[in-house]
Amino acid sequence: MTTNDHARRGRAQVLFREVNKRIAEVIVANAYDGPMFFVCECSDESCAETIELSAAEYDLIRQDPLTFFVTPGHEQHDIERVERGTDRYVVVEKLGEAAAAIRASTPPE
Repeated sequence: MTTNDHARRGRAQVLFREVNKRIAEVIVANAYDGPMFFVCECSDESCAETIELSAAEYDLIRQDPLTFFVTPGHEQHDIERVERGTDRYVVVEKLGEAAAAIRASTPPE
């Protein structure tokens, strides 16, 4: 894969993270305390999988802008490394050009 492809895949994941950020904002605004479902943050732009996370799990993953949660099996070992996982999700950290693209396209909190 080319450097441009790695960067494109990293930017796709940033988009999924932004969708999930909006979902979390709606959940918090409505004081919802039930199961929370988010979209898989893998680099496959056609992925439509959902992942159930607790508020604590979501907040922990969001602490690092280079970490994403993906459905088990959606890891892309050429652009990320697995940090940890459960039977519901895997937390991956971006590497190399994908990480650089994410840093460049992630707005400060």
